[in-house]
Amino acid sequence: MFLTKEEKLIRWGDTRKKGMRRFIILNGVLGYGLVMAFCTQLGMWCVSSSYNPYVSVPIALVLFPLSGLFVGWNQWRSAEKIYKERTESGPILSI
Repeated sequence: MFLTKEEKLIRWGDTRKKGMRRFIILNGVLGYGLVMAFCTQLGMWCVSSSYNPYVSVPIALVLFPLSGLFVGWNQWRSAEKIYKERTESGPILSI
């Protein structure tokens, strides 16, 4: 599904009303961090003959969600910048 610029702005407006903390936790920590931890561990388990889940899994479950904080914050900052640039020129149409 392709969204127009106006639809994207409206969606971001709805997302930003829910708050930055919620966005970072859902998109960064859970959406990026835990998914990357799982995929990385699965890949290491499939490829490495010396894979030790007792060491690797706890490290991944700490480091990837922490990096997800930065990813979520960076996504928020980028989307806010675009939103503010585009909404300064005029009102957004509502659906």
